[in-house]
Amino acid sequence: MLQLVAASRDAAVPIEDPVARMDRIERNLHDGTQARLIAVATLLDLAMSRLAACTPQHELEEARALLAVAHGHARDCVTDIRVLLRGGRPAALAKGLESALADLAAVSAVPVELHLDLPCQLPAQAQEVLYFSAAELLANVAKHSGAWRATVEVVARKGTVQLRVEDDGVGGANRDDPGGGLAGLGLRVAAAGGCLQLDSPPGGPTAIVVVLPGPG
Repeated sequence: MLQLVAASRDAAVPIEDPVARMDRIERNLHDGTQARLIAVATLLDLAMSRLAACTPQHELEEARALLAVAHGHARDCVTDIRVLLRGGRPAALAKGLESALADLAAVSAVPVELHLDLPCQLPAQAQEVLYFSAAELLANVAKHSGAWRATVEVVARKGTVQLRVEDDGVGGANRDDPGGGLAGLGLRVAAAGGCLQLDSPPGGPTAIVVVLPGPG
């Protein structure tokens, strides 16, 4: 009897299409793990520049601290890759969305001001989409915007949750490139029932908003 119950339970679990699974894994690696690896590379560059300068003791200590942080994030990325390839959640979300976003802000190559207003627990899918969206958008700020600073804001209201990432860079961001990060991010958000809004005039600033269904 137990075997029959287990068999029918297994039969009720939908089998994910292999192509869709690979697309999801690719998006997860691109939007999340890649962004963290960019942060690691930036920290290592900073540390190496400190060490190469043969500077005073306090800067050597700063370099050691940067290397320690970079090592920790590299280790976390390896864990993330293993978890994502098994179809699991990013390790960064183990302590919750607020902690994961704080980690992203802390390692961003561009200084980030973080504002969170999350009075209730969000569904797991919404947390993942918001985390990957913030990771991808902050990576874009670091790579393309030439910004001096960025702001990340997440606000949950009845029925919706909104992520807003704004920077003071050069603007001109484009979501129409089929192979671009924003196009892929738009597909991820749409698959979760949300929408992505872009305001990025030439000369800046750039503001990108992700709106998702939230708790009622």
